[in-house]
Amino acid sequence: MTIALKWKKGLFSDTSTIYSGYNAVGKLKCESFNNLATAELNDKHFRFKSKSFLGGDIVVFDQSTNERVGEITFNTFSTKAKIYTDSGLVLWRSLDIWGKRWVVFNDKGEKIKYSSEMTEGNLISDFDDELLILIGLYIPSFLSRITITIVTITMVIIIATISS
Repeated sequence: MTIALKWKKGLFSDTSTIYSGYNAVGKLKCESFNNLATAELNDKHFRFKSKSFLGGDIVVFDQSTNERVGEITFNTFSTKAKIYTDSGLVLWRSLDIWGKRWVVFNDKGEKIKYSSEMTEGNLISDFDDELLILIGLYIPSFLSRITITIVTITMVIIIATISS
């Protein structure tokens, strides 16, 4: 069964709303300057917690049971990730340098393809798995937050150095 979803997010919003057709079926909320995010899809609720503020591994919890249901680990340049869930190992990979296309896939050939623009995107999934769909949507948001944080800290240091 193929699942097709869309998401939309305001330009300065921290919340993406996920749609099936015209019906809102979920959301992803990544709080700025925080290492926590929450996500829901089809009444399944999850919480993402990065092990450090500027990156590192991410642990995923089922919000209703507080049970650990997944972990995400990144390669050195964060262009690939390993996703460990009860379903087994699944991989995430960016398909371009702009972060507009990425994929989640397993060794059986099943995949979720994502494409995005500035404030919206689409996905087509071979997986009927809310957790994997949400993890695939979460990873680029997480990486963007890290980039913005690093750029902000760098700018503050440069301005402070110039001002003194």
